[in-house]
Amino acid sequence: MDQAGLETFEQFVNGAERSIRGDKIRIMFNMGVPMLVEAHLQRGSALDHSNLLVFQDSTPQSDAIFGGRIRVSTGLVDAIMNDPLDPYGTVYADVAANLVGDLDSSWRLFVPFGWILLHEFVHGMHQHSEAERRAKKIIAPNLESQATERDADLVAVAMVYRHLQRLSWHFRLNIEDDCLRSIIYLYLHRLLAHIPTEQSGSHPPAAVRLFHLFAKLVTLAVVPGELPDVGVERQETKDRSARMHSLVRMPCWDVRGWSHENIEHDFPSPIIAQWEAMKDDVGDLSAQLIHDIKSARES
Repeated sequence: MDQAGLETFEQFVNGAERSIRGDKIRIMFNMGVPMLVEAHLQRGSALDHSNLLVFQDSTPQSDAIFGGRIRVSTGLVDAIMNDPLDPYGTVYADVAANLVGDLDSSWRLFVPFGWILLHEFVHGMHQHSEAERRAKKIIAPNLESQATERDADLVAVAMVYRHLQRLSWHFRLNIEDDCLRSIIYLYLHRLLAHIPTEQSGSHPPAAVRLFHLFAKLVTLAVVPGELPDVGVERQETKDRSARMHSLVRMPCWDVRGWSHENIEHDFPSPIIAQWEAMKDDVGDLSAQLIHDIKSARES
């Protein structure tokens, strides 16, 4: 990525015109960034807003670079704002209205944007670049980066769920838990299924990412701090999977090759094996970074 048209988030939002597009930008950034602020606070660090940057590029993309910087392209902003130009566009709108009603007009903007920011945050906090450098390529090229992308996806979606859960409780929005999980999945499905496929192989295919995102949302415990039901052993988890599948009812799932009925089994992918070989290193690197942040704060 080059530095063309680089602006801070604040500059970009302040420069947005007074129009429908400008209003969408303000909602996206002003409601999405607090998720990132919250994530920093939970890990004992402070968000430096000058590290949040927008650059001019029509390709939807984002990245995390050394020093805690997160960059998003104007193409990514546009991809989140624009409705899909295909028959599924009306399906998304109908399902979203059923799940969260009028909240959809703002949630469809800041939820996927917040997830992207948290995804990039996790890359930095988990020291994924260093973990990839250390990793043994146990099966095939690119799997180490696909494994860390999966980690960033899943940790970020859990953070989004907890943020919206607290938001719903605080403002007494009366959104059922299944609906909350389902709307998050719907927005991420809308994003990942309708942006150009990344060609380098560093990311898993969209279908694989969506499977694991759905599985993560299904298996997270309702009570914060409780362990997720990763093995889908509890009946409540199995029932939730079926209800969420019914609530989201995406017609394109059939061609993806999976449904709620096989959620108990990992999507057939060597990414899992690669992650198992790397996760201890990621844990050690992340713990060291948190220790360093704490030491620097206390010194």
